Amino acid sequence: MSRQNTSSIPGSLAISFLQSLTSVVQNSGISEQKLFAQAGLVIDQTKDSHQRISGDEYCRLLDMAAKVCKDPNFGLHVGQAIKPGHYGVLGYACMSSKTLDEVLNRMQRYQTLVSDIGVNRFELKDENVKIRFDCDVQPYPPRQLSEEHLAGMVTFSRWIKQEDNSPEKIHFQHPEPEDTSEHQSIFNCPVLFSQAETAIYYASKYLTDPLPMAAPDVSKMMDGYAKKLLENMPEGEGFHEQASKALVILLQDGKPSLERLSKQLNIDVNTLKSRLKAEDISYQNLLDTSRRTLALTYIAQSSLSLTDIAFLLGFSEQSAFQRAFKRWTGETPMRHRKTLSDN
Repeated sequence: MSRQNTSSIPGSLAISFLQSLTSVVQNSGISEQKLFAQAGLVIDQTKDSHQRISGDEYCRLLDMAAKVCKDPNFGLHVGQAIKPGHYGVLGYACMSSKTLDEVLNRMQRYQTLVSDIGVNRFELKDENVKIRFDCDVQPYPPRQLSEEHLAGMVTFSRWIKQEDNSPEKIHFQHPEPEDTSEHQSIFNCPVLFSQAETAIYYASKYLTDPLPMAAPDVSKMMDGYAKKLLENMPEGEGFHEQASKALVILLQDGKPSLERLSKQLNIDVNTLKSRLKAEDISYQNLLDTSRRTLALTYIAQSSLSLTDIAFLLGFSEQSAFQRAFKRWTGETPMRHRKTLSDN
C-alpha cells in the first residue's frame, strides 16, 4: 500500500500557468469550467489577472482532472503540453538564453513569478547535472504534481534546444504505477520510482551547449521586466492566509475554536480578532472557507463516510455538514461524491 501525503502543499501558482492543464482537459472533451467547479475553484482565465491558486488547490485540481478525464497519467500529459509562453516573461527570458546553464540560473531567480510550489535545485554530480524538485510535503510530493513538474521541465528543455533530447535518468519519490509505458515514452530514459529524491539527471555537457534561439538583448530586456514583476509581487502571506493554514491543522482533529486558533498562532484572542478584522475577514468566514477546502478533499476519498467527514470538519451533527456542503457547492455530499465516481 502506498503512503498518503499527510501535509498541505506549500506555495501558490499563477493561473496563467494553467493553460497546459486546460488544453489537456479540453482535448478530453471536458469543460474546464466544470472541472474548476468540481474542484471548488472560481477561475476566470479570460482576465489579465495576477490571480494565483494555492498549492493545495492546484494539487486538488490535478487529482480531480485525472479522475474526470479518466487519465491516471494526467500530470505527465499536462507537462508534455507545456509551451514556453506558458511561463510568461520567465519563458521568453529562458528561450533567449545562450546556454542551459543560463536558463537554470534564470529559473532559480524568477520561478516564483510562475510558481513557488516547491523549488528547483541544481547541482553538478560526477558527469551529470541534477535538477532536483524540492517540495516541503511529507512523505513526498503527490504523484500528479511530481510527474507534471518533471515532464514540463523536460518538454521545456526540448522546446528551447529545438531537439528531441532526453535526460540520462528520472527519479520519482512516489511508488511505481502499474503501467509505466507512458513514462518511458515521454522521458525516453530510465525512470525509477520510490527514490530518495524527485529529480532529472542530464549529462553535464548539456549545460554549456549553445541554444539556437540565443538573443542576449532580448534576455537582458526580459530580465529587467522579470525583476520589476518580482519586486511588485506581494511580500509573503497575509495574516488571514497564515490563520487559515493554522485552522486547517486544527480541523484535522475536529476541534476548531477561536481560542485554540489563537494559541496555535501564539497570540491572544483579541489580537486575533483585530488582525482578521483589519483584513476584512471574520473567524466564522475563515472557518467556513477552511471547512469547504477540506470537505472537497475528503469527499473524494471514498474510504471516508459522510459521518467521518462531518466529524473531521468539527460539525456537531451530520445534518449541519449536509446543509453547509450544499451551500458551498449546490449539491448534497452524496450527490457530489456520485458525480466524482461517475466521472
